[in-house]
Amino acid sequence: MDTYDIYNLSLSNDNFNFNKLEKNKSYLYQPNKTDKYSSVEQIVDYISHYHIKKRNKDLNNDPIIEFSVIGSSNTFTNIYDKPYYNDNNIKLYPEFSIITNFDDNECQLILTNVDNDTYKFKEFDTQTEINLITLSKYQNIAFNSSLYHGFNNLLNDNCSVLSQNCLLINIWNTRKSDIPYFLPDNNYNYNNITINNNKYSYTSTTNQCNDYVTDFFDYLLYQHICRFKPDSKINTSLYKITFNNNNNGIVKKAIPHKPSHKPSHNNPIWNNTFICYNMFPEWMCKWFVKEFDNIRKEKQDMLIDNISNIHSNFTCFFPHIFNEVLYFYSVPKCNVHVYDVNITKLKDKSSIDTPNNNNNDDTSNLIILICLKTSNLNNGYIAVNTNKYNLKTGYMLAIHCKNDISFHNVTDDDICMKIHVKID
Repeated sequence: MDTYDIYNLSLSNDNFNFNKLEKNKSYLYQPNKTDKYSSVEQIVDYISHYHIKKRNKDLNNDPIIEFSVIGSSNTFTNIYDKPYYNDNNIKLYPEFSIITNFDDNECQLILTNVDNDTYKFKEFDTQTEINLITLSKYQNIAFNSSLYHGFNNLLNDNCSVLSQNCLLINIWNTRKSDIPYFLPDNNYNYNNITINNNKYSYTSTTNQCNDYVTDFFDYLLYQHICRFKPDSKINTSLYKITFNNNNNGIVKKAIPHKPSHKPSHNNPIWNNTFICYNMFPEWMCKWFVKEFDNIRKEKQDMLIDNISNIHSNFTCFFPHIFNEVLYFYSVPKCNVHVYDVNITKLKDKSSIDTPNNNNNDDTSNLIILICLKTSNLNNGYIAVNTNKYNLKTGYMLAIHCKNDISFHNVTDDDICMKIHVKID
């Protein structure tokens, strides 16, 4: 696990207008522009270059700076796990990321050393610890964002779901073509501000978790529940949780890292259900729902073939969705057939009729669910056999059709997109 340094950011004034930025919308910082820099740009520039100088040997001469304002949650979510596909469909991650807390409430981050392969194949036996970082207002930290991480209100109740505002900065070596440059208008503050970043000294606290490490990560990464509770409130900025039990005695059937060329439906790789966080941004989900509501009349579901505005634009997202799914399942290049895509209003305790696999062992059916509108107030979830996955706007689940899939604690306002695909 990395050793993390926390820094105190000091500003000559706090009139920086972050509240004008739409949450979770990304922008590129534009260097060397002729116009005067707004206070938002000054802060982004200072924080990013402060940390870039410390890691200059690992970066290109002109690294790309992406930033956004994000909010925290009281349940663990991999909220910034946003890989980028280049023109060759290669999955890339930021060189590193920086979180700065700009809210009066404390921001709590769980940082793990779980990479994507560990997540996919559930090989948690080598995991030894996680770090929980508490950032007070104006504190920031740089970390490896290719590893699984997220917000969690584990140590106290000071974290607010509604008001938390953090600045996320991703540092890339690769230009991101799908992110616009930040173009402030005259409503932004343009006064020059003095900024300093000083290292914060703290004493870390370590506590042991008696839970089995595999069970711990199963709950944390797939059900977003942190089962460990400390003995008492810890007043420190860095809290380490170590595991006493690295093996729960259960013999698991190994999932091959290099699956056979033909993705047989009985291959154990299909036993897993994978969830992708923030697959679609909020504005896109709202657009899908608006187009659906405009023409559906009394219908509970519609094929997107019959929603012309969605159909004409959504098909360009298919390659990205399937690349993500095939990457999770470690499936090599193959044929992907889309049988139907529909948008549907959910019914409580309803099940999905999944198509049965035919006798061809070289074929596999998947259901891909993308949550377009969820209330988040009634603890709605998708049940896959006995496992539960929370419903949140923009989330995507990939599920093999041999599983039982049903919706629970949902209302008429909850809407999903369902994609049925066949892989051979």
